[in-house]
Amino acid sequence: MRFLLAPLAEQDLETQLDFLLARSPHAAESMLESVLDVLARLANGEFDGREVVLRSGARVHRWPVPPLVIY
Repeated sequence: MRFLLAPLAEQDLETQLDFLLARSPHAAESMLESVLDVLARLANGEFDGREVVLRSGARVHRWPVPPLVIY
């Protein structure tokens, strides 16, 4: 399955992975697997996230994948 991330989201993910890789490659791998799992489940329509309202007024759904949040 293929996903398209916004440039800022891709940058945030890379920053988190680089931080973890330097400290614990296993933790970095685990976090990436968690993110990819949630993205795949969302693509398959397996669940809806909690709706939140952004400062801009936009209504979005969110799915936490600590330490990240997918909108």
